Amino acid sequence: MNKLNQKMIKIEKYLQRQKGEFKLFALFLRDGSLWDVFASETLSAINQFMPVGKKIAEIHDNNFFCLDIKQAFFFSPSRKKSLQ
Repeated sequence: MNKLNQKMIKIEKYLQRQKGEFKLFALFLRDGSLWDVFASETLSAINQFMPVGKKIAEIHDNNFFCLDIKQAFFFSPSRKKSLQ
């Protein structure tokens, strides 16, 4: 796992402590742009890309929200354990 991903996981955990759990936390890289950070309580349109069985999923050359995305990292939501 590279340093950027490690930093983003720390940021996600910090923000979750402040704002609550996210359904989506992702980095998108567009051509000719810096990284965009997406964080949300709901975005079912891209749930198909969420990691299953691993912490980070990476995709290349895709289109989200009418934006051409060169590269994206999807971070699996940190689920709080239920104390039931």
